[in-house]
Amino acid sequence: MPTIHDTAYPRLKSSVSEKELNEIYTPTADEFDLAHSLTHSTAMRIGFLVLLKTFQRLGHFIPAHKVPRPIAEHISLIYGVHYQAMEWEAYDGSGARHRHIARIREYLGVKKFDETAHSILSATARQAAQLREDLVDIINIVIEELVRRRYELPPFPALQEEAQRARTATNREFFERVSQSLGMDRCQTIDRLLEVDGVERRSLWQSLKADPGAPTLKQIRVWVKRLS
Repeated sequence: MPTIHDTAYPRLKSSVSEKELNEIYTPTADEFDLAHSLTHSTAMRIGFLVLLKTFQRLGHFIPAHKVPRPIAEHISLIYGVHYQAMEWEAYDGSGARHRHIARIREYLGVKKFDETAHSILSATARQAAQLREDLVDIINIVIEELVRRRYELPPFPALQEEAQRARTATNREFFERVSQSLGMDRCQTIDRLLEVDGVERRSLWQSLKADPGAPTLKQIRVWVKRLS
């Protein structure tokens, strides 16, 4: 099973350069205005902006207390508030955070991952599995489609499970179609190729795919006899 690091699923780096902090995680004037219009509390404004800037990077929401410290600290220090002075977990459990999430979706034009999005996820995974065997490829195609349709991303395990389910169903369908096309007799012939001989401990399939060896006269005669 692929890990999150194998795919294009967005994630935050624990180490962030000063350039990245300034270019990616510094709120714009409009974003400051939005935060100030939502609340008079400095702590809530900081929480909102951390939520907003990380969502813009990830496409999904994560708890503020799990945001890498350099990012959260960069935003809190804009207001002159030290990182340790912020009650990050209290913000995560507040009703304000839920209201902020709804406002961010509205501001960015992004839709919540709902039943419709899950149907899109499943259908896209099934389509991708028709052409791709690698789970990483299937997951990446699904991510691209959800982003294109302006949906927030689900938790990574949901993508893993759906990709695995789609690939399993597709492979089973392929096997059944091939089996039906071959017919019972040919399937039994193929099965016999894989049976291991009790004496030599080899199958006919191993013999079929054996390497021809060096192109010596003796070996060529052996191979001609074998092919016959």
